[in-house]
Amino acid sequence: MAPRWPHLVAGTVLLALVACAAPRHRTASYPVDTGYVEPMGTPPWADQTNSWAKLEAIHAWLDHQGDRSDPFWRVEGRLQLAEGRMEFYRAELAQLEPGVSQQRLVAARADFLRVQSDPLATEGQVRRAQRGLAYASPASAAPVRTTSLPPGVLPRSAWGARPVNRSKVTPANAPWRHITIHHSTSKDSPAVLATASGAKSDLQRIQKYHMTNNGWGDVGYHFLIDAGGRIYEGRSMEFQGAHAGTDGASNNNVGNIGICLLGNFDEERPTPAALRSLEQLVRNLRSTYSIPSKGVSAHLDWKNTECPGHYLLPYVRQLARS
Repeated sequence: MAPRWPHLVAGTVLLALVACAAPRHRTASYPVDTGYVEPMGTPPWADQTNSWAKLEAIHAWLDHQGDRSDPFWRVEGRLQLAEGRMEFYRAELAQLEPGVSQQRLVAARADFLRVQSDPLATEGQVRRAQRGLAYASPASAAPVRTTSLPPGVLPRSAWGARPVNRSKVTPANAPWRHITIHHSTSKDSPAVLATASGAKSDLQRIQKYHMTNNGWGDVGYHFLIDAGGRIYEGRSMEFQGAHAGTDGASNNNVGNIGICLLGNFDEERPTPAALRSLEQLVRNLRSTYSIPSKGVSAHLDWKNTECPGHYLLPYVRQLARS
């Protein structure tokens, strides 16, 4: 006999008015399907009542185990995350600054869209996502974009990424209008960076430096490409990057997708495999987000730097003309 479905109360939210206040439950203001059969490998958050603690548990589970777990639960995690965010938005709309509550609604809409387009979502999950989108009125939300990975991009779990420090990242609320290309200045040779193990080690080094030395919430780039042509997910597209710096009071990272090629292209040429993958990724991102060719730039266009190196720069200029 299949195990019974745990309590899935997508709209029931525990809202702590102050840190030491007793929890208060809220009832969902929209209908929720509960007619599912529970697959094996139930995650620990599945039978928890919605609360901020549960949302954080789902975040951590998706970062660490989601890509290696039952597809049902991966979709379900994103769906419950969206439903919880929307309920928090409704509950706190009158209590929080508009920008804060709006960010939660935008994030909920992004995950509803991601679930709705996921080929592994069940019919019931798709219906819940569609209802969630209907209740998260676009008239009151900032522009939303999908956070699904482009074709061929390896997820964060493929390189053992550390969890995001969500208190130090900014939701991506502006439309994507730029793509900026970097090099990592890695000291490993192209032969090492062409191997999966060599690339994984370098990616972990970059993320550690960004989080520990720079104090950022995650690796600064949205995508990274190794010398073998593998494309990796870096910082989620759910968040604004940390790669283009600032210019006076202007934050160059707003609406700016960061791509980094592993290697030092002041000293060596990028491999043909890396260049092919760069072109593929840029074309996909431009098509998905309607970014014009002039929106493709080099890091040195934003900041006084030699990045992405004089051997890679001509290819970046070519992409900006194509």
